[in-house]
Amino acid sequence: MPSWIKLVPIELAGRGPRLDEEKVENYHEQVSAILQCYQHEMTGDYAFFGHSMGALLAYGVTLQLQQRNLPLPNTLMLSACPAPQFIHPERYPEPNDRQALIAELRAQGGTPDMLFDNADLLEMTLEVLAADYHALRSFTPPSSSQITVPVTTFYGHDDLISVSEVLAWQQHARQPLSQQGFAGGHFYIHSAQASVLSALEQTLSRHNTSAAALVSSCE
Repeated sequence: MPSWIKLVPIELAGRGPRLDEEKVENYHEQVSAILQCYQHEMTGDYAFFGHSMGALLAYGVTLQLQQRNLPLPNTLMLSACPAPQFIHPERYPEPNDRQALIAELRAQGGTPDMLFDNADLLEMTLEVLAADYHALRSFTPPSSSQITVPVTTFYGHDDLISVSEVLAWQQHARQPLSQQGFAGGHFYIHSAQASVLSALEQTLSRHNTSAAALVSSCE
């Protein structure tokens, strides 16, 4: 990324540098936790990029900022995530079903084979994935759900999430929805990295944004 863009990763409890903290398994509590930890970064010309469950979290945080009349991002970028009306418990594996989680990991693609052969790494990944699915299963669409800032959706052409489910975010955006499709599946952000970074740069430049908070998830 060019030097004029400052990346601010949103680290969730129970993973990465916050591995020793207890995982949050409720979507709405996770949104509140992000606001509490990172609100000081949400000033000036900034944007959100969220991938998978991270996109749903970025949406929730933006709604909270709107409702509290706090500084909003210049733009919201939502990646590999169906619109809220398609988020329901039956869509996701039972978080306590280990074999179902493994099958889901394999179906999504993008997970190195070596992870499945390493018991410790696999167990750590499954714990994070289970927490993500608990959070997704707890999601309830807000009564007021329209985003006032510009929204761009990103998706992989071969993702199990359909393009129509992604483009349905238009119902939750007050302005016309922008879209970017890439070669690859759910983790196209890795397989099409150069194209994704170029699209991010163009989107941030178009919306006069110099800082991007990145929200991702294992799912």
